[in-house]
Amino acid sequence: ENGYSQLLRNLTKAQLLRCSLSNKMELLSVETKTNILGQIERFQNNSDFEFEVRLGLIEPNRFQSNLPFSLYKQIIDILSLNRIKWNYTTFMDYFKDTRRSRYLYLKDLGNYVHEATIIKEKKENIDFESKFIYNVDLRFSLASEKIQVSEGAKITRDDADMILIKKRFTFDFDILNIDCTEISALDKETNKATTNNYQIEFEVKNRTGKPEEILDKLTNIITNILNNINN
Repeated sequence: ENGYSQLLRNLTKAQLLRCSLSNKMELLSVETKTNILGQIERFQNNSDFEFEVRLGLIEPNRFQSNLPFSLYKQIIDILSLNRIKWNYTTFMDYFKDTRRSRYLYLKDLGNYVHEATIIKEKKENIDFESKFIYNVDLRFSLASEKIQVSEGAKITRDDADMILIKKRFTFDFDILNIDCTEISALDKETNKATTNNYQIEFEVKNRTGKPEEILDKLTNIITNILNNINN
């Protein structure tokens, strides 16, 4: 793994992009690929699990998933120009302890309606450093999302420790959705939103295909998008 990363670092960005565009170089090393395939298999065998890839930057003590607006907009423009089927939603997420209640905005009602309350638990993150090729890194993430239906599970505005407003473009591919989300925190006292953050994640939907084929399609979609940005 270290040798593979060192090899990539010793190539110029132009050389790396030529390799990527010509498909002569795989994005992932053998070890990383094996570990990610394990995540996909666990995702397919448990209906509570979700598997996704986030764009961001690896920092010393965390993965920074907030992106520059310019990059966020470029990716939306690329997907839109390729006429990928999409939809747009606005919702609020209320957080308290380990729970999250989502309220979806329904235009016909002119109001937010409770969609679901879940407890989300991180299972495994695999960070892959690719910023020396694409200016962004990748996080492959496995988590569980368990819907809470018991009385009192739903979080109200008054109970919430944190409220996030999210405006999301979702682009629909065969095996995955690409979620492009504008996020702001709501101050309950002033009822005003903070400065916007921008995040992009690739959420896999296919639970029946071969893990190798899913990973190949996933990485092809990601590299095609990033190559279009960097060219």
